[in-house]
Amino acid sequence: MPHPGPPAPRSRSASVAVLGLIAAAALFSLVVVAQNYWIDDSFISFRYARQLVEGNGLVYNAGDPVEGYSNFLWMLVSALGMSLGAEPLAFTQGAALLAQAATLWALYEIGRTAGHAGWRPLFAPLFLAGSIAFLAYPMTGMETTFFTLLVTLAFLGLRRGWHRTRGGALLLGLLLLALPLTRFDGFVPVILLVSYPLLFERREGAWRALAVPLGVFLAGLVAYNAWRIAYYPTALPNTVLAKVAFSPGRVLEGLDHLAAFARERATIPILLGLLPFALRHASATARHLAWVVFGQAGYVAVVGGDWMPHFRFLLPVLPLLFALMQEGWVLLVDALEERVPSPRFSAAAAVLLLFAFHLAPMRKALAFEEVAGKHFDPHDARRIGEFLDANLPPDKLVAVEWGGILPFYTHHRVLDTWSLTDREAVQRPDLIKQVWGTRMNAAYLAQRKPDLIAGNARLLPTQEAAHKSYQPGGPNRYSYYPTMANPKHGYRWQIFKLADDAWWPALVRRQ
Repeated sequence: MPHPGPPAPRSRSASVAVLGLIAAAALFSLVVVAQNYWIDDSFISFRYARQLVEGNGLVYNAGDPVEGYSNFLWMLVSALGMSLGAEPLAFTQGAALLAQAATLWALYEIGRTAGHAGWRPLFAPLFLAGSIAFLAYPMTGMETTFFTLLVTLAFLGLRRGWHRTRGGALLLGLLLLALPLTRFDGFVPVILLVSYPLLFERREGAWRALAVPLGVFLAGLVAYNAWRIAYYPTALPNTVLAKVAFSPGRVLEGLDHLAAFARERATIPILLGLLPFALRHASATARHLAWVVFGQAGYVAVVGGDWMPHFRFLLPVLPLLFALMQEGWVLLVDALEERVPSPRFSAAAAVLLLFAFHLAPMRKALAFEEVAGKHFDPHDARRIGEFLDANLPPDKLVAVEWGGILPFYTHHRVLDTWSLTDREAVQRPDLIKQVWGTRMNAAYLAQRKPDLIAGNARLLPTQEAAHKSYQPGGPNRYSYYPTMANPKHGYRWQIFKLADDAWWPALVRRQ
């Protein structure tokens, strides 16, 4: 790939503005999002981390090695926090906020690397700092924000030519390796990031220049997967086996997911990002950005999208999408600079107008309806898990639909009815794979004989309300749970009192 030229001079006022954006984003995440975004899946990793810290190994249930996580490196981060005595959610939130800050700064540096000086590299960080996904995910405790940072830094390193020095080549190789270690599908952005210079910048010696980073990446990946296959009984993580089923229908779901993203969050960024290509003035940076962004979108379409809020699978390339948008915006401003009166004022007014449209969906997004609903509340799930840990005999098996928060707060053996942490269920051809996992049906669940089935993680204010919850129209009257109370399945409803204003119905084995 070509030897990069020097980045544009760093403006002191622009640097201060980036620091202001970093502070504003962190403040919004801490004060506005706060504790509203406990996503259940992050606690699956926390349960693995707790088992590791307690000496049971990287397992969900002691003695049963199943790879029910897909974020090895981030899970070790949460284990580090626990070993230091920190609560895992708070520790990972803090780490994710640091990653959020570093991503904003790296995005500013990408703009400088593309040759944009003064205020122009601030355009992309401004829009990223106003994106609800970027602001909300640090508070989930998930690996998503850290993964986003890795993608952004790797892109910056490639465009800056870090691999042309010994230390930079090693650093870039470690960044590439960290991607599949942080998320199992992290090999996808690695392929996208590296394939562009290898395919389209071959005359500049890209293969030779990238030999060391790719060597570090491949050696580390082989070593990691050799350990994985020796430790776990399946070559692929159980989460992949439970969720992934390639089919035309799944691709259509993925395309619908991308269409929703374009409508709700990215119509203007996509249009402005494509402007350099429409005008045939796309720089090498713009072409590389487009290759990674639209390549990741293609991957999301193939796997069928994702159920989590705010388009989680697209967040890792959101900074690069805004960098691509910035390329189009700068090109447009340059073209109009001599044709409009007061070009600086006009550009600033246009940016404010675009940013107002960008912020328009924020109010609806702040309802947080996706993570707390009729059947599940994360804070109630914590109280239920702590109650079971203190009151249920330790040899009992608990079946849960929500495999993270409730199981993290109890030390009982847990049967995840979406099969993310259960190897036996994902091997059954009669169970259907969905984006959430492989769903156990009523007959199979009864066959596994859990002692207690938690179909609902909602506390109710009175015993009467708890009783009505599994009657027609109640919040426990959904899915196959009402049929589990049929004598042929061997279960009955029982109401547990956690406090005077906290009652919880669950299914228990009749004997």
